[in-house]
Amino acid sequence: MKDNRDIVNPNDLVFSQQADFVKLLFQDEFQSPYLDQRGVDIYKKNIRLTAKNALSISFPTVIKLIGDSYFLYLSTMLLKAYPPKEGDWADWGTQFPRLLRNIPELKDYPYIADSAQLDLLRHRVDRASDIEYQPESLPLLSTASLDNIVVNFADTVRVLEAEYPVIEIWYANHTEDKGEYIRQFQLRLTEGQGQQFVQVYRVGFVVHMRELGEMEYYWLQYLMRGDTIGHSLDALDERFNKNSDDGFQFELWLPRAIESQLISSLSLKP
Repeated sequence: MKDNRDIVNPNDLVFSQQADFVKLLFQDEFQSPYLDQRGVDIYKKNIRLTAKNALSISFPTVIKLIGDSYFLYLSTMLLKAYPPKEGDWADWGTQFPRLLRNIPELKDYPYIADSAQLDLLRHRVDRASDIEYQPESLPLLSTASLDNIVVNFADTVRVLEAEYPVIEIWYANHTEDKGEYIRQFQLRLTEGQGQQFVQVYRVGFVVHMRELGEMEYYWLQYLMRGDTIGHSLDALDERFNKNSDDGFQFELWLPRAIESQLISSLSLKP
């Protein structure tokens, strides 16, 4: 039988070849005696605009923060470095936050990269597939040890650790009460409370986000990497020097998580 690893999806090959061509095309010294330069210039302009429009959907806060012209410049830079290898432009742009962190002109605006990361998570959550909650898995809590039970999360939930108050930045750029959120952003920085832990999740068709406490953020981090409930509770107690009486309250978190459609089921760790 032929090894499945030797089977190549023709579409993947086409997109990979297209990405290689785009990367070559945008090299400064690119010239070809086989291509009409006017056609090449038209194609390059068209693909730059396509890239910019695709990124503006995925990163709506960033384009508001830096402006349309500079956004086009940076999207072209991303296109040169990381041309799309997928068939859907909506899947492109994962490396954009990293690129923004390394732009010298943005060194005085470091919160823009964090805002890009929040935009990216919101975009992914919005496009994620629905997962139905399985209440029949709950009885595991009464029949198995917490050290053997893992929480399976929906694809519609992500968490983020940001150096700046990205929730305030997002609302300042997407709501009418812009001044109030700018004031809150500045106040947090003044008080040294810039760091922010964020949960992005979707209920139905609506993407939500809320600020997490540091303990809940690490709780989610442990669970989402596959640690069991019991081991995650122990890890929190150790990290925050707590004990079971004043540590994280799993029994209070679980019904809120179910209501917010964060989890799909419980299961035994393999």
